[in-house]
Amino acid sequence: MKVTALFFDLDGTIVDSNHGIMQALRHTVDEMGWAPLSDADYHFWIGPPLGESIQRFYQISDQETINEAIQIFNSYYYKHGMYEAHVYNGITQVLNELHDKYPIYVATSKPEKIAEQMLDHFDMLQYLKGVYGSERGAIWDRSFDVLGNAFEQTKIVPQESIMIGDRQTDMLGAQQKQMRRIGVLYGFGTKTELLESGAQALAALPKDIPGIVAKMDQ
Repeated sequence: MKVTALFFDLDGTIVDSNHGIMQALRHTVDEMGWAPLSDADYHFWIGPPLGESIQRFYQISDQETINEAIQIFNSYYYKHGMYEAHVYNGITQVLNELHDKYPIYVATSKPEKIAEQMLDHFDMLQYLKGVYGSERGAIWDRSFDVLGNAFEQTKIVPQESIMIGDRQTDMLGAQQKQMRRIGVLYGFGTKTELLESGAQALAALPKDIPGIVAKMDQ
């Protein structure tokens, strides 16, 4: 089946946002009065929806508390953290090459406004047909909710599209929508995580992505 659209995750796929997110997480935990975690633990927060990580690591289920923490995080990240990132080496060339052949979209659990501003800051919007993220304020949606909204808005056939991302949330969300799936190994996930969550191919570096897309587009 031919490929008619590409969807890229943002954090860990297009941009290395590790430093900015870590700083925002430390700030949030401090403001909430929670016990700080190790950098290794914080690393696992990058990718999945923030509310889920709060529940997992702090065993907090009260939605008002979770929303308060996410609002603190968003406020800090919007002002400071998003600019403490950098575009992965080679990804600009990849997007430039692919956008001549396919419409490219970003699908992220980040609030859509923040995702668009970050992509604009790094001059990446020129390669994109659209950006889809969380639209519910404090709640960071799961990737498959974002994808569902994207397909509803664009009328793209999921089976004719590819999801490219670095975490299990990207792969699981894409698998639920019957998309084809490429996991990237240069981001925040691991090979085992990606394969166990449904990645059909793996890209060690950004430069590997176009070749994998070409093989899937048959």
